[in-house]
Formats: sequence, C-alpha cells, structure tokens
Amino acid sequence: MKQALLSKLFRIILVLNALALMGMSIPRPAQAAPLAATPTPAPKSMYITVIAVEKNKRITVSAVGFPANTNFKVRVGPFYNFTKQQVTTGTINTGNGGSFKFNVNLPDTVKDVEMVTIRMDSDKKQYSFNAFKNVNTGTVSSDPSNSVPATPVSTPVPISGACQVTSTLPSGSMPTRYDFDAVWTIKNTSGSDWETSAVDFKYVSGEKLHKNAAIYDLPARVKSGESITLRVDMLAPDKAGTYRTGWALVGDRGTLCSLPLTITVK
Repeated sequence: MKQALLSKLFRIILVLNALALMGMSIPRPAQAAPLAATPTPAPKSMYITVIAVEKNKRITVSAVGFPANTNFKVRVGPFYNFTKQQVTTGTINTGNGGSFKFNVNLPDTVKDVEMVTIRMDSDKKQYSFNAFKNVNTGTVSSDPSNSVPATPVSTPVPISGACQVTSTLPSGSMPTRYDFDAVWTIKNTSGSDWETSAVDFKYVSGEKLHKNAAIYDLPARVKSGESITLRVDMLAPDKAGTYRTGWALVGDRGTLCSLPLTITVK
C-alpha cells in the first residue's frame, strides 16, 4: 500500500515536470517595439551677410531665412562701441520672407571705422547681426534685379500722425558746389511734447549733402500743436543731377517725422 502510494506520487511529480517543460517551450507573443519618435525639424537658420561694401557710403546685405511680412529695425555702428554709437538707419519689411537683398546707407558714426556691425531686430524679438570691414569690395548695385525676390529700401517708417511738414526749402535747381541751407518747418501733431533730451534730429538716408554733423539734439522743446523750423548747412555736389537726402526726428519709440529733400543740380 505504501509502495503504491509512493509510485503514484512519483508519477504526479513526473507529470508536473513535463507540464513545466512544455510551458517553457511555448513561445511568448513578442511585444511590439515602441515607435521611434518623429524628429522635430530644426527651425530654419536666420542670418545676414554683407556681400558688397562702398567704404563709408553704403553696403549690400544678403538676408536668409527671414519670416514673411515682418518689420525689422536696421542698426549700424562701430564694432567695438556698437551699444553707444549705433544708429538706426531705417526699418525694412521682409515681404514674402525667405532670402532677399537690400542696401543700407552707412551713417557718419562709422566713417573710417575699420570694423562695423549691422544688426536687425523685429518687434517679435527676432534678431540677426554680423560684422564687416569698412573697405571697398565692389560697387553696390542699385538694380532691383540683384535681389531675391525684391530689393526693399531701408528707410525710416514714421509713427503715423506724429508730425506735419508744412514747408521744405530750397525748391527748384541750383548750380554745382552751391552752399545752401536745407530748411524744414514741422508741426507737432503727435499729441505729446517733443523733449530736447528725448528727440534727435539726424541724417538717415540718401546723399550726404550736409557739411557738418549728422545728428543733433532737438534745439528746443516743441509742445503738441506747436511748430519748429530746422536748418542744416549743405553743399550741392560737383556734378549735375538729381539728389535726394533724408533727415528725420527720431525718438525712443521710432521715427516721429521723416524729412526728405530733393535738389536738382545743373
């Protein structure tokens, strides 16, 4: 009886071992490998390079990877003292965005400066900058076909309704090398006073016809609704032609008043 019981127990153990071995041999269903994460494309690089320089006069800038329909303020100044001596030369709209070229007139603050910085900032806190040597590398083309897709002009964008230019002199033509005063009479229609410490009167674009400094403090406080007359000593070029120069009243918020002047030299 005892022997039969042991024999039965032995058979049960053998069966259990066999079942265990069978379980080990049954393949387990394979788990699917996790899908690789789709890489997020890196944002396009936005940068500028200076591709042509006329020493002390103007440059051609190539812009790459810029967003569409965005206004960028263009600033130029000495490389080693940019923060204190930079000048806002104008504001440019990127149009269709992507890649394009445009010209920038160099301010007097970088005249004969060896290394110059150019920087572009948008109101969306996007920016790009680069530096270049102020040496002749070729003639800067004014042909619109040299750009992709167009040649935007770097000119100041005035704050709407801030001023009214009531008079601009001279008008008509003048001889070569003629010494004259450019005179603008301007009415402050901004709704706030123009303070001498907060507003500059400065050259911003076009031919450099002025004989002396390119930037001045506003000579007097101008209350809203009042007018002021501003003068700049200028000299006509020594060749016949039509010449355009641009001055402006510029404050902390931007250009308060654009002051263009066109002369004809015969």
